[in-house]
Amino acid sequence: MKAGAAEMMSTRRLARTWHGLVAGESRLGQGRAVVLSEVLDGSPAESAGFRPGDHVVRVGDLAVTTPLDIERALLDVPPGRSTRVLVRRDGKEQALDLEVKSLSQPPGPRAAAAAAAVAAADPGEQVYRLLGLKTQPVTPEYVAAASPKLRGGLWVHSVAAGSLGSRALIQPGDILVGMNVGVRHWETIRPDNVLFILRQPEVAHAQALQFYIVRRNGIHQGTMSLAELPSPNTLGR
Repeated sequence: MKAGAAEMMSTRRLARTWHGLVAGESRLGQGRAVVLSEVLDGSPAESAGFRPGDHVVRVGDLAVTTPLDIERALLDVPPGRSTRVLVRRDGKEQALDLEVKSLSQPPGPRAAAAAAAVAAADPGEQVYRLLGLKTQPVTPEYVAAASPKLRGGLWVHSVAAGSLGSRALIQPGDILVGMNVGVRHWETIRPDNVLFILRQPEVAHAQALQFYIVRRNGIHQGTMSLAELPSPNTLGR
């Protein structure tokens, strides 16, 4: 895993709406910027005039500092309601109005499970219900010995017996620093990073995903079964 590198994020979501933006983090001077690497054909974003290379500055009232911020700002926006998105293009700021649209196909059962968890509780509790992991975000200093490129992670302070995390052999004291879905790689710095990953359309069809933990100052790779994600009924309990 190339932690800290610019990471592609397909921002199609399981809230039964989508917008068609694909964003990643790129360096901008001494900082980082969220830049569109792709605008999906036929998407609401294409209709709104977004272009690859646009630097996304703000979505509604939320300043965008990571690709996940796009999801946060649009998560509760219903179809048909436009959201003002401020982008920087060719050095100039430009406002575009984006309307999310309903997905034409319903999500699969595993995707529905993740969506039910999103509606049920705070991000940390959702991760516990889905994966059986009680976590706490930690700063880069906690993982620097494993790799100076890591930007933090989720310290695991307990693992529920019989949970997905337990079956994947994750242990208390491990620090979850990344996950893969297909060929795409993400950091796991906050619980909502994990939830975003589990909402990806690929999760509904995959049997497993890879994860990366820091244990005893080394990076270790593991595999977690997706076939055993909790059902929507159990998540509501």
